[in-house]
Amino acid sequence: MYKIIPERRIKKQFSIFILYVIHNLETKYFSGRPLRRKKLYKCVNSAYNTIIKNPEKGAVSIAGKIIITIGRQFGSGGREIGKQVAEKLGIPFYDKELLALAAEKSGMNPELFEHNDEQPINSLLYSLSVNPYAMNHIAGPAHMPIPQKLFLAQFDTIKSLAEKESCVFVGRCADYVLQDNPDCFNVFIHAPLEKRVECVKERMKLTEKEANNLILKTDKKRAAYYNSYSERKWGAADHYHLSFDSSRLSREKAVGLILYSIGES
Repeated sequence: MYKIIPERRIKKQFSIFILYVIHNLETKYFSGRPLRRKKLYKCVNSAYNTIIKNPEKGAVSIAGKIIITIGRQFGSGGREIGKQVAEKLGIPFYDKELLALAAEKSGMNPELFEHNDEQPINSLLYSLSVNPYAMNHIAGPAHMPIPQKLFLAQFDTIKSLAEKESCVFVGRCADYVLQDNPDCFNVFIHAPLEKRVECVKERMKLTEKEANNLILKTDKKRAAYYNSYSERKWGAADHYHLSFDSSRLSREKAVGLILYSIGES
C-alpha cells in the first residue's frame, strides 16, 4: 500500500533522489566506464525506482495531502492535541482561525461568525450543503437565515483550504464537509465527564458545578450543530477513522497515536 505524505517532504525526498543519481553517475564515471545514453537512462531509472517508487524502503510513492479533522468533547483536549499534530507535521491548523477566513472570503461581519460559532439551527436541507446556491431558487440568498449563511461560508472556506494544502481542522463539521476528499482522516476525541470536569476546573478556574454545567452546555451545542447540518450523529464511531479516550493517554501519546494512524510516526 502506497504511503501518502505531506508536500513539505517532497523537496527532501527529491533532494535524496538527485543525490542518489549523482552518486551513481560519479561512481560509474570515475570507475573508468563513461556512461552512454542507455546506461545513463538505466542509472536514473534505477535511482527513481529505489528512492521514489519503493515503499519498502520508506520512500515517497504518492505525493498527496494530509487533511485531518478533529471532533472533540469539551474538555477532552482535542484542540490542543490537534494543534500539536499540526506542529509535528508542519502544516496549518484551523480552529477559530476559520471564522476570520470565512468572514474575509464572504465579506460578512467577523462578529457574526464569533457570535454564532457552532450554533445549531432547526433544520437544513442536504442539498444546501452540496450546493450552497440552491437556496437562490427558493428565496434568494438575501432571505437565507444568518446561521445558514455562516455555515455555508465556512463550508466553502474549509473546502477551499483542503483543496490547496495539507492542514488540520477542529470542529465545524469539517469531516462531513470533506466526506468526499480521499486525503481526509477523521478523528473524534472524548473522555469521561469526571476527567473533563477536572481539566476544565483547573484550566478555567471554575468550581466543579460550573465546570460540569459548562461542559454539558457546550457538548449539547456542538452535538446539535453537527447533527442539524450533517444529518449524522455527533461522536458516532462509524463516522470517524479513529476515536479514542484522551484520558487514557498522555498528550504526547495521543499526538503519536494520530501520527501513527496516518503513517507519519
